[in-house]
Amino acid sequence: MKILVGCEESQAVTIELRKLGHEAYSCDLLPCSGGHPEWHIQGDVFEVIESRKWDAGIFFPDCTYLTVSAEWCYKNQPELKSGKLVGEKRRLARISAVQFVKDLYNSNIPLVAIENPIGALSSKFRKPDQIIQPYQFGEDASKATCLWLKGLPLLTGTSDYPPRIVDGKKRWGNQTDSGQNKLGPSVDRAKMRSKTYPGIAKAMAEQWFGGSYMIQNLRVGDYFAHGTEEQYRELLTIEDYPYKALSIEYVAERCTHEGAIYVQKSTYHGSELCLSVGFGTTELPFEEFKQRAINTFKQTT
Repeated sequence: MKILVGCEESQAVTIELRKLGHEAYSCDLLPCSGGHPEWHIQGDVFEVIESRKWDAGIFFPDCTYLTVSAEWCYKNQPELKSGKLVGEKRRLARISAVQFVKDLYNSNIPLVAIENPIGALSSKFRKPDQIIQPYQFGEDASKATCLWLKGLPLLTGTSDYPPRIVDGKKRWGNQTDSGQNKLGPSVDRAKMRSKTYPGIAKAMAEQWFGGSYMIQNLRVGDYFAHGTEEQYRELLTIEDYPYKALSIEYVAERCTHEGAIYVQKSTYHGSELCLSVGFGTTELPFEEFKQRAINTFKQTT
């Protein structure tokens, strides 16, 4: 799959995707620090989105004006000698940052994940689909991280890293005993804090785009079909498709985008079948579509 990892200079996710054989590229205004400039596109992310047809995009937009920290800066006040934006200029910067995220989400890429800390997006965009912690993925760290997903399943924690207990409170390796982040003020502090933890990067690659995910979906190339709930269930009875289905209730809750239905193999919750919304370009009658799917699965089992 052609996968764009936008606003990522560390290449943490890009490298994990490359390990799985995907044609993944990181993209950032900064040069990459992950050691693979041949997999990095330095430039405007929206120009890169328009430059080719991407199958999926994972984005890590700058959170400077999206987090809940430094809320005092949004009040009207004299300009600071440091050059830090305050007052109306900072409020306008937040509006621009929120629109940046919306434009990424609503781009022509069919599968999208957007990562950001808890902050303004919950009220200015929409509630996140999921909030994860690094310690749920084997990392000795605490950092609540929100995910907004389009056409992708929720991540499943891989292994819990136990905290230390300080005065009855849980603390992880990136925290002081009082619960503050250990990174002190520095020029690179924001860049260091924004890097994706290896455990999360690995989970994103393997659970969203691993060997069994998206091998075949009932988009069947560029063909799709609209269907009812009963037809969803009919598709799941295909003999050569040895995966159990997630509940229709899950589908109804998660898949809110208009378009064609499809069935995809997913590593989400083990080896279950995930129903979602497809983006085929040519519509077929349901029965013809089903036959194409049956033939496709027979060729891949």
